[in-house]
Amino acid sequence: MANSNILSTKPHPLFEECEEHLCRLGDLNATSSASITQKLSGLEDLHNCAEKLLQLPLTRKALVNGRHEKWVDQVVDGSLRLLDMCSAAKDAVLHTKECAREIQSTMRRRRGSLESEIKRYSVSRKVVKKAIQKALRNLKSNDSKNAILSASNKDIETMALAGALGEVETATLAVFESLLCFVSGPKSQYSKLNSWSLVSKLLMQSKKIGCEEEEKAVNEFENVDSVLQILIQSDKCPLNIENVQTELQCLESCIQNFEERLDRLFRGLIKIRETLHEHRHNNKMAPSKSQYHIRSNSFPTRPHPLFQQCDEHLCRLGASDATSSSSVSLKLSGLEDLHDSVEKLFQLPLTQQAFVQGRQEKWVDELVDGTLRVLDMCSAAKDAVLHTKECAREVQSIVRRRRGAEVLGLVGEVKKYMASRKVVKKAIRKALDNMKAGANYKSSSSNKESSAETMALISVLKEVEAVTLSIFESLLCFVSGPKSQTMMSGWSLVSKLVYKKKVSCDQDDDQADANEFAKADEALQCLMYHETAKFDNTTHIENVQNELHSLESCVQDFEERLERLFRRLIKTRVSLLNILNY
Repeated sequence: MANSNILSTKPHPLFEECEEHLCRLGDLNATSSASITQKLSGLEDLHNCAEKLLQLPLTRKALVNGRHEKWVDQVVDGSLRLLDMCSAAKDAVLHTKECAREIQSTMRRRRGSLESEIKRYSVSRKVVKKAIQKALRNLKSNDSKNAILSASNKDIETMALAGALGEVETATLAVFESLLCFVSGPKSQYSKLNSWSLVSKLLMQSKKIGCEEEEKAVNEFENVDSVLQILIQSDKCPLNIENVQTELQCLESCIQNFEERLDRLFRGLIKIRETLHEHRHNNKMAPSKSQYHIRSNSFPTRPHPLFQQCDEHLCRLGASDATSSSSVSLKLSGLEDLHDSVEKLFQLPLTQQAFVQGRQEKWVDELVDGTLRVLDMCSAAKDAVLHTKECAREVQSIVRRRRGAEVLGLVGEVKKYMASRKVVKKAIRKALDNMKAGANYKSSSSNKESSAETMALISVLKEVEAVTLSIFESLLCFVSGPKSQTMMSGWSLVSKLVYKKKVSCDQDDDQADANEFAKADEALQCLMYHETAKFDNTTHIENVQNELHSLESCVQDFEERLERLFRRLIKTRVSLLNILNY
């Protein structure tokens, strides 16, 4: 290390700070929710430090050098792995939170006939564990592909930077892995334990024995699984019911801590990925910097074909109505094409020239805020669709397991599904309110000194943002269903589903029939009405199964398209920040 005047003899304090954060993370054992929360907080500090490190001139110099593009690509790929793992952790925590809240609410309302509720919770836990296993398998397969490049041809500065960023990625993935394993719980399932072993395990835990084996079993997820199994096997003893409520409350508090920290971490990881993209972009664009000093006449007299292409996509999106799942899917597909064109538009020299002028910084800031609004709306749509999918699968599984017209206790299951739908609708209303507040706050002022090129760019990008938000709004409203749904009486629901003759002039019925979410709600309410009225319900059980199957297919399609869109929106935001920070 004798040849460096910067890192070898006197390392920048930020390198030492990163090392300290890494050491602190390494000293902590992720054996309890408190220690994992501490690790997540430590990750926030570490990534704040890494973000500052990436802004250093020596870091920029090392990355823009041009000889390490393959290494930079590896680091950028690693940042995507971190985002994927963080997203998997967020999904697991969110799903468990909703399921825990639902069973907690059910127990507060009634204290009998809880076996089916507990089985439903267990099914949801299996779904979460399966998703976690998939995420961990993906992590391991990526580890084998992510070989470390040889440092023999690198200078000291780049070696130090590569080492620091590599350790940051490794430490972050390790913390996410610990969190996912903690949420999943131990491999030894409680279903394999007998009733006495479960009871004795929890009784011994309450006696604070100083043995290591007992002290390390402080896992709120595991404890809830245990007490629910005990409750099933102990004939619903009042003492055990109180114990379940206590453990569920502890789990809810634990999840709240995880959720808040994961949300902040996710935003921090996006910021770091954007910065890395900026450096890689500068690396490739540096040789052509002089091109920005040439005035362009291409906008006013002959618009670039990509502008016309964007306009065509916008026109197609505006020409169709989002009144059915197929039309919503079509709009989501159109959004993918639109944002692909926008990404190509950002790579044009004339587009970059318009941004680099420096006279539109306020507008660029507004546009960057707009990309975050779009990401937030896409994330809200993903969450709503994911939650609905899991709830639909669970109630579908319960209905399938019941024989013929034997639907004793199914009313409770339907009420539980309806409660979960209310949670989704409440989250959707909040997202729509936030979107409207953001739209009101956004400035619409334009600079009179803007060139024709910049004015054209502003116009297109504002339309892209407006149309994207409009489609997400349509999707969220579609998932939420018509407001009048809960106001329908039992008989009106029955008559609507029994007399399904397609009258061509009845447009309202046609539109309602095109909404799988509303139809599933109707079918379940109709079944509940027949169950309470003691009518024959065999036909309605079949109808519920059909509607839930249709809903599952619709949700699957939405989920896949939203996932692809989310990645494209991140890419668009990154490209915009690349230009802004050039």
